Amino acid sequence: MQTAIKTHNGLTSIPITGICSNLSIAVAVGLAIVSLGPWFVWGRSFHVIFAALFMMLRLPLIKRHYSRRELWVLYSLVPFAFFYSKFVLDPLGQSLQRLLGLVMPIVFPILFSHAERQRFLRWLINTFSIMLLVSIIGFAIRTFIVELPHSEIIHPNPFYPPFKNYYFFTVLHDFGPLTRFTSMITEPGHVGMTAALLLFVNGYSWRKWQNVVMSIAMFWSMSLAGFVLFALGLFLYFILTRKSIIHGMIRVFIPLVAVISIGIIFYSPDNNDIVSLYILSRLTVDENKGISGNNRNTASFNREFDRFLESDDMLQGLSSEQLKEKFSGTANSSYKVFIMTYGMLSFLCLLLFMGVNLTSYPSKLGIGFTLLILASFVQRPYFLWEIQSFTYLCFLPLCHQAKLALKGAKQ
Repeated sequence: MQTAIKTHNGLTSIPITGICSNLSIAVAVGLAIVSLGPWFVWGRSFHVIFAALFMMLRLPLIKRHYSRRELWVLYSLVPFAFFYSKFVLDPLGQSLQRLLGLVMPIVFPILFSHAERQRFLRWLINTFSIMLLVSIIGFAIRTFIVELPHSEIIHPNPFYPPFKNYYFFTVLHDFGPLTRFTSMITEPGHVGMTAALLLFVNGYSWRKWQNVVMSIAMFWSMSLAGFVLFALGLFLYFILTRKSIIHGMIRVFIPLVAVISIGIIFYSPDNNDIVSLYILSRLTVDENKGISGNNRNTASFNREFDRFLESDDMLQGLSSEQLKEKFSGTANSSYKVFIMTYGMLSFLCLLLFMGVNLTSYPSKLGIGFTLLILASFVQRPYFLWEIQSFTYLCFLPLCHQAKLALKGAKQ
């Protein structure tokens, strides 16, 4: 039943729940974009503001009864929330901030209605694609036609050098025509990772303008991780959605041949081209790292992680003070960072949470997307970024519902 406000003449009513629903979805999309860290939120509390506003807008929409599936997913979040918040190790204020700011917002997408899940994914993909399109146009003009006016901007993390800020896009390292595309966010890898995940959600149909834009952005980011996620996602999607394995393989083979062909066009024997610098050179065998592109952690961090696994801190992780003392001013990013920061118990509880989601809303595409999220987590443990967690919590139920609808139509 919807709450309504009537005008003085009693002729018009405004459904409050409908307004709260639409506004909350819009804020959720904003929160997802903010979680990527675009330049205009650096050093500002936009994430806190968006998270608080999102939760406030969802409160009037809480129902008395929820399905067993939704409750099981909620229950499975509790142990992860406890260990992730680090109440035992960190000061109460820091733990509460982590719980309320990062974990609590996840509760509400679990309780989205079917229509809200569809609306969130549609609005998110459109918003992200528009942001990328604006950046691509500006970046292309700057790269191929003329230098544009810009200023210098400093990232809150001192690890990063000053950025060139062109307002519609930023440049981290300027290599002229070989400069990697970052859109408005911090790293090219974040662009490639996010585009690869959303391409899976949007079905890889090249008739959709959003997929074309995200594909251009992903390839121009020159992110090896993005390329790997794209190839893996493409393989999983068409294999899992095709009754004929041969047909699925053909659908995978054609885009990959196109990518390889483009690479051959840009390849130069003197190894000064984009393909050699950003892809082939990072695929060479390395004695210590496996491949040269495996640069998510420094050698000192890997040694520290090995010691950490043999210590008493392994289950709960290190305190914030210990982490600051050991790794301040460094840049490491992999599942190892998550385990060292939040402990093995948090990691296992996160896997449990994802497993309960998958068993509550089973589908082939849900399995594929879970595998893709886990592959992304290995090199960048950013599942708690709302652009990943909200997408995951909306996509799995929609895939399950689509499977049930298809099964019902056949009967």
